[in-house]
Amino acid sequence: GCYGRPGAGRSVKAPEADHQVRVWSFRDILLESYHYAPGPAGALPRHSHEDYQFCLSLDFPGEYRYRGSSYDVPVGSLSIIHPGEMHSARDPEDRRKTANYRLMYVRPDLLRDAASEVAGRTTGEPYFPFPIILDGELCKRSPRLHASLREPASELERESRLLSVLTQLVRRYADTRPSSRPPARAPGTVKLVREYVHDNYAEN
Repeated sequence: GCYGRPGAGRSVKAPEADHQVRVWSFRDILLESYHYAPGPAGALPRHSHEDYQFCLSLDFPGEYRYRGSSYDVPVGSLSIIHPGEMHSARDPEDRRKTANYRLMYVRPDLLRDAASEVAGRTTGEPYFPFPIILDGELCKRSPRLHASLREPASELERESRLLSVLTQLVRRYADTRPSSRPPARAPGTVKLVREYVHDNYAEN
């Protein structure tokens, strides 16, 4: 079929022997890597997820039916599906070539924290008005993020990469505007935390 898995469950099926599916997690974030073998075009029926879905199309186009419209998913694009929103996906060509996708499911509260960080104030969950993003820099960083969250690395490195990608997504594409107020002076406790991280960044 296409990309992602129906429903909010954590089970993944690979019906074809040549299909390869890898699933791993970092904290409460679910990550998936899909490699589909050549074959007839496939489709996923209408379904929804409880988290934000971020899908990177590496080498084969797709098509979403989402919010009452059809959206082409070009190669090299990053698509965003909101929590709880019904959508379906399909291969746009009659015959599918080899296809590779990377998916990440992020809890709404983590995106809300990233939006609050960008805005400099408490905000609600970020809203992405356009589900398909063509951003060369972010699309290059996404596979590196997936790899760093899968391979052994320090907690600081993995969290830094994750938050950096999420805040850039929010800053560039979500309906959240940064505050024009100057940043408040950090309290003494925050200063101590920064000093501790600076002195112990090499520890896990």
